[in-house]
Amino acid sequence: MRTTLNRLAIVLCALAASVAGAQPTWHGPDATPAPPAKAPAAAPAPPLKPPAAKPSPQTGAAAAGARRFEPPTVQGLVADQCESWSTNCGDGGARAFCRLRGYERVVRWEHSKPGRTWVIGSARDCTGDFCTGYRFVECAGPLPLTAAATRRFQPALANGMAVDNCASWSTDCGEPGARAFCRTQGYGRALQWEFNRPGRTWVIGSNRACQGDFCVGFTYVVCAEPLR
Repeated sequence: MRTTLNRLAIVLCALAASVAGAQPTWHGPDATPAPPAKAPAAAPAPPLKPPAAKPSPQTGAAAAGARRFEPPTVQGLVADQCESWSTNCGDGGARAFCRLRGYERVVRWEHSKPGRTWVIGSARDCTGDFCTGYRFVECAGPLPLTAAATRRFQPALANGMAVDNCASWSTDCGEPGARAFCRTQGYGRALQWEFNRPGRTWVIGSNRACQGDFCVGFTYVVCAEPLR
């Protein structure tokens, strides 16, 4: 009996020792679990390249047919910023200059104070510190001045006199006056013209003459688009 009890005591001691040496997998609610192993950091993806920008057709066309005039001169003077005396200023004078040089539109310009300028639409000069001109003008869109459907009238006459630059008396001057002349010649559009002061002009829309130094006419007019 004593031998049996001794053997049972040895077995229980061995069992207790094995339980004490085992590593538990959980340490109770207050213990912090071991952090999970981190996966190796992935290499950052290369940034996406934006698609190549396509050049604007309008910008390309303007650059291809553009011309810079520096300084832009008419009658030996810098072009005034106003198309006519104190009228249509800013880009008005630049547009008038570009058309006079055979271009349809103005791209850019920069003002200056040269002291004396030429007002294209009034065919006269401006003298003084208040006269504003252009340091440069860039034009684009060459006009088809030599196309088969165009015709240059020089001098541009009506009723035996130079055509007035106004379609009616002191009204619709500049391009409207040139267009009115072209229509009397069987064309629908005026492409180009140049102003002068002949002393006497014929105002087509008013069917009367203008007499005096203030009368502005056309040296020539280029017409296009024949009417059918």
